[in-house]
Amino acid sequence: MTLEVLQTATGHETTIGGSHRDAGTTNTVNRAIALLNSFEPEDPRLNLTQLAERTGLSKSTALRMLNTLRGAGLVARSGNTYTLGERLVMLAAIASGAGESGPTEQLRETAMPFLQDLFATTGQTVHLAVLEGTDVLYLEKLFGHRRTKTPSRVGARCPAISTAVGKAILAHSSGVVLDNVTRNLRPITAYTLASPPAVIHALRRVQNEGFALDNQEAAIGLTCGAAPILTRRDGCVAAVSVAGSLTDFDPRRAAPAIRRTAVNIGLALDAAQVDPSQGSIIKACSA
Repeated sequence: MTLEVLQTATGHETTIGGSHRDAGTTNTVNRAIALLNSFEPEDPRLNLTQLAERTGLSKSTALRMLNTLRGAGLVARSGNTYTLGERLVMLAAIASGAGESGPTEQLRETAMPFLQDLFATTGQTVHLAVLEGTDVLYLEKLFGHRRTKTPSRVGARCPAISTAVGKAILAHSSGVVLDNVTRNLRPITAYTLASPPAVIHALRRVQNEGFALDNQEAAIGLTCGAAPILTRRDGCVAAVSVAGSLTDFDPRRAAPAIRRTAVNIGLALDAAQVDPSQGSIIKACSA
């Protein structure tokens, strides 16, 4: 979203004064934005040919732009593939409220001890996420030496309906949010929910059980279980999940621990008694 807004803004700037230099600068910025926007949660690693094809740039131009982005820490290279750089991860953390005592940072700090306990109990990858539009935004990710490969990263987004954390939040979301989700279904794998009736049926089940599952819907071979974090003031504010390999992790066996973690985080947020003048923790489910 930020990149697209920037692109629109720079597009307007080219009309001011009609400067060729301004137009050239804007064109360069737009190319950089196009390269960064080529990466998706399902395609976090791309080679030069793929990036050139997705942006319509020649390989030589794409390579020159990528080298500049690498120098700024916005893109990283490993072998023949490129990924988004650590600088972007840091900027995403700033945008989500890290580094200041804002609602999102309060959520992260309050949840962290409980997330650490959950990781110690399960030994699997633990996530904390909120809803942004029709996507989930990952605020925290805890894992160990034997972590399962997942498409999630702190500061990254993923279509909510393809994840357990997303379903846990969507099950408590408004009709407006659900309408947006069902109108913009983007299947990632053959297992991702791809029709409005399937989505509604799945979310009703999550509502009834208080627990959501992802069975290879975000990535092949990956399974996940999640529970919503509920507060008295804002209702559903986020969700917590545990993810692992389909071959050695059963999320239903971890369901009691996941639910207990979500409940404890919600109670801790209520106990924090956030000053109303400073805004609520984060009302992800009614946006």
